[in-house]
Amino acid sequence: MANPNLTWETTAQFDAGLDLALFKNRFEFTFDYFRKKTTDLLIANNRIPSQSGFSGFTENFANITANGLEFSVNARIIRNKTLAWTLNANVSTGKAIVDGLPIDLLPSGFDQGWLPGGSQRLINGEEIGTFFGHKRAGIAQFDDFVEFQGLSNEEQIALYNQDRTATYTFVDDYDGGIPRAGNRNRPGEQLYVDLDGNGELSEVDKEIIGQAQPDVTFGINNTFEIGNFDFSFFFDGQFGNDVANVSNWNLLAFSQQQQLAQVNQAWTPENPSTSNPRVDSTNNGAPNFVFSDRFIEDGSFIRLQNVTLGYSLPADVLDDLKLTSLRFYISGTNLFTITDYTGFNPDVNLTGRDNLSLGHDFGGYPLARAIMMGLNITL
Repeated sequence: MANPNLTWETTAQFDAGLDLALFKNRFEFTFDYFRKKTTDLLIANNRIPSQSGFSGFTENFANITANGLEFSVNARIIRNKTLAWTLNANVSTGKAIVDGLPIDLLPSGFDQGWLPGGSQRLINGEEIGTFFGHKRAGIAQFDDFVEFQGLSNEEQIALYNQDRTATYTFVDDYDGGIPRAGNRNRPGEQLYVDLDGNGELSEVDKEIIGQAQPDVTFGINNTFEIGNFDFSFFFDGQFGNDVANVSNWNLLAFSQQQQLAQVNQAWTPENPSTSNPRVDSTNNGAPNFVFSDRFIEDGSFIRLQNVTLGYSLPADVLDDLKLTSLRFYISGTNLFTITDYTGFNPDVNLTGRDNLSLGHDFGGYPLARAIMMGLNITL
């Protein structure tokens, strides 16, 4: 739908830096501060009434302010006839914050048709990439319900097994979470925080459950030269970011379809788990899906990105071969990653460079590990 009031986005940026070199340039340091503000942000596909005949509308509103610090060092730590050690490192921190929204929050993020409004929100004063959903509040247990009071454990199990779809009454002093629907008041159900206290799970009960932007990103490269050998390794990583594991919307539904091994630890009367709900065939599918912090994971990682070992032939051998240089090497990339993320790759974004839906992984293809051998010849 056309909008005659559209204008260009406007960006203003301020940068300040300091370069410092010490000990005859053996140690070089760079400090940078930046502040970038974009106003009249173009927001596409804003929902409008279906009576208009269009599904979305592009408008100018909101601002994004990005602040950050970057630090880098290049150091020739050791350099003599037998050994040279060079260190190159950088670390950066910064956040992009949204403000100027005409409403409290604006839907954004990812939606595969299961999640009206998307998995994230643009909220005044909060980061771009703010995950918005329900927080879990434990698993309902026998003692939470009136009907199981005063019974032995064996009697509680027998009562539950009489009808596993029965609905029960919470005890009078119950102050825990609530299930996704009132007809699911039974042991083993996943409970969620009831923010407004009305006993019904709704949009009002959603809150911030994660942030997609990392707090810190870094890279460290070390290079050693020992005689005719050279050896280098490069680490990179990031800390403080969350990832929405979209694959788990199905794989951790605790339904009777194909599931992850974690579902083997589901709540049962004999094994009353406090972290995993009971298995129920009605948990599967879009109508029953509840986007919660169950699907948000820590995306922090440290990765050994590259290791290279090389050997260069000495000058006298090169003279005999009539060559300027000849170097043999073996190199490995993506050798290992240290992370708590359960997907293939924590450094992923399902929607590519779309800043309004950061931090989603839908079974992204894992990074390949490669080992290479070769030689460099200069005639």
